[in-house]
Amino acid sequence: MRMKQNFLEEKRAVSSVMGELLLLAIAVVVISTLCTQLLNFDGPQDIANVTVIGKLEQGTPAFELQRGESLASDAEIILQIEGQYGRTIRTSIQELSTRFFWLQDGWDIGEKIFNISDELGDLSGRRIEATIVDRQTNAIVFWGRLQEGYAVPPFGRGGIWHLDEGSGTMAMDSSGNNNHGTVHGSQWILGKKNFALLFDYNPNDYVRVPSGPGLEITDEITVETWIQPIMLPDGILDNFAFDIRSQGISWIHISGDIFAFAFWHPGVTTNCRVQTVNLSPSGQIGDQAIDSLDFISDGSANGFDPDFIHIDGSVYAVAHRFDKDDGFVTTLHIYENGTISDTIIDRYRFEAITNAFYCDILHVSGNIYAIAASEGLTDQPGFLTTVEIAPNGTIRKSIIDRFEFESDDCSFPRLA
Repeated sequence: MRMKQNFLEEKRAVSSVMGELLLLAIAVVVISTLCTQLLNFDGPQDIANVTVIGKLEQGTPAFELQRGESLASDAEIILQIEGQYGRTIRTSIQELSTRFFWLQDGWDIGEKIFNISDELGDLSGRRIEATIVDRQTNAIVFWGRLQEGYAVPPFGRGGIWHLDEGSGTMAMDSSGNNNHGTVHGSQWILGKKNFALLFDYNPNDYVRVPSGPGLEITDEITVETWIQPIMLPDGILDNFAFDIRSQGISWIHISGDIFAFAFWHPGVTTNCRVQTVNLSPSGQIGDQAIDSLDFISDGSANGFDPDFIHIDGSVYAVAHRFDKDDGFVTTLHIYENGTISDTIIDRYRFEAITNAFYCDILHVSGNIYAIAASEGLTDQPGFLTTVEIAPNGTIRKSIIDRFEFESDDCSFPRLA
């Protein structure tokens, strides 16, 4: 019985060992399978190894993939353009393949991308930042500022300095661009309303405005100044502000101390205007105009470049450029006391074939008058046209003759 019991105990011992070995084998297999699965898991890929050169060429961004790997069609180019009309442009290689056929299979080494959008225009001088993203790895493969440039303030370039209602040494910029100036020499004085800076012709009186992005000059600019003079420098006897904006002034003597002048007044509609003033032999000017007439002011047409001439008695004529740059002659009454008739006498378009800039009218003989004009602002043909104006101001509705005296280089013609 003891032998049988020993044999059973040994059998159980062997069975136990075998069970443990079997469990250990199963555990090893499971762990090995798990490790195999973990090792075969598709984890994060390496960042694409590329070298992209970006720069501005002729005012437009350009990129070249020089070394490394190709970029897939879903790679993106993002441009951040600073300035008054700052915006972000986002596109992909696939979208650009419609513009550049060599991008149809992605962006390969040696290929160049430029002019990525027709919306951009010339970006010379603008601050531009570019980012290129490889969507296969979600990695930024290029970032750079293509051009330092400027970032135009949200209110555009420029500044407005009223130089009034202030104090201390700061001249405030009310444009919103914070281009505040520093007052040097000039003093704040009490005027009709509050305070204003006094500039008394001393060269040490000035306001200095530091440079800034909103003051960078990249094209033509306009400088407009309003002045209320209260003192006159040596050599000036008197002055008279007849209009806040005027160009192309033509003077004529009416009678005694009465003078008239014609000018054009730029605005939404450019008016031709005639005013009369008192001007004494001693150089003193009347405090206000005697009379005024906008002889082109119907709101639908513009008038430019007037030139005065006396016809007879109270009748005067003005040659001028009209709407669409045609040449016209207008007659009107200006009386010896400086009053101007409210209505014109007559008007005739003497030049409708070509333009008529910088008109100059001259009396020839009897009722015959000659008008010289240029076809454009600069470097244009010059024409001489003769017309007939009766002493009462009526104008014959056809020209007498016309002659081209200069073929290609006429500006500001003058008859003598």
